[in-house]
Amino acid sequence: ALVALFAGFLAVTVAAWQQAPRASPEAAGLSPVRLGEATDLLNRYVAEQRIAGAVAAVARRGQVGYLEAVGVQDLQTRAPMTERSLFRIYSMTRPVTAVAVMMLHDEGRFRLDDPVSTYLPEFGDLRVGRGSSARPPARAVTVEDLLLHTSGLSHRTSDLYRELGVRSRADTLPQFITKIARAPLMEDPGTRFRYSEATSVLGRLVEIWSGM
Repeated sequence: ALVALFAGFLAVTVAAWQQAPRASPEAAGLSPVRLGEATDLLNRYVAEQRIAGAVAAVARRGQVGYLEAVGVQDLQTRAPMTERSLFRIYSMTRPVTAVAVMMLHDEGRFRLDDPVSTYLPEFGDLRVGRGSSARPPARAVTVEDLLLHTSGLSHRTSDLYRELGVRSRADTLPQFITKIARAPLMEDPGTRFRYSEATSVLGRLVEIWSGM
């Protein structure tokens, strides 16, 4: 899932890398085997008609060590996807925040399996469901859950969050954390993918881990 996430994010900046020096994966400090797995994954998604095509790139140490185009950019004309294909992509704060998180992970600031409550105590009292059916979650929400959108959190436009006033753009991130932790989870962590406000929680964690 993270490979797909970063592939989508990096596709946006491929054009800016046209002048960047190209290098072998090894020279850029990348794993050819893992990059091959990423290509296989994208080709499988095309074969299964889950996507029409994709452009994925990885740069490290100032060098582009991976740049692959798969599938087509137009299903009717069958024009092949190329390194110069253009994309319209929304919700770009999500991959940008995820990259910031993983940069801090590379610095050893946290582990992916750390409970979020380690850094945000409000997440230590989460509940699943409402009223008489409310119960503690089967396990703690982890940082990895936030990255994969499997935390049980919901989206800002959900009826639940609108009712509880969870997300106001006027709120600071600490205020937002207090509100979202009071709202019940939609399901146990790790049981379902749900496009959610998890990225906003990660934004607060970035503040804490980086001190900025």
